[in-house]
Amino acid sequence: MSISIPDSVTKIGARAFVGSNLVTLDSFSKNVTVIEDELFRGTRLQAMTILWYVTKIGKKAFADNGKHLQKIKVYGPPAQVAEDAFDQAAFDQATLEVVVNPSENWDAYQAHPYWSRFKGKRKVAR
Repeated sequence: MSISIPDSVTKIGARAFVGSNLVTLDSFSKNVTVIEDELFRGTRLQAMTILWYVTKIGKKAFADNGKHLQKIKVYGPPAQVAEDAFDQAAFDQATLEVVVNPSENWDAYQAHPYWSRFKGKRKVAR
């Protein structure tokens, strides 16, 4: 299942997609600044993009998803993220792609106590 969340959406409640067959998130509303607790828990999400307007990622937002999650692409400075937002499998196998514009974003992700835990990281020019 693939979905797009239009910009007319301003909030998505916690656990909205728990256990769904969601595989692809084609676009995410720029008006949703918080990824709520357990929003994508237990889905089959394989890739996702977190844009600069996301400021917070809640508890277990992507838990029980690690065996499927392959790529997380991030823009902008690191979002505040709950300690258990991703599971260990995500840290071990997902690649964190940091789009660098400005280049200090890369350093911020490398130094961040949470985001730096991803074993696969790469810098992507914008």
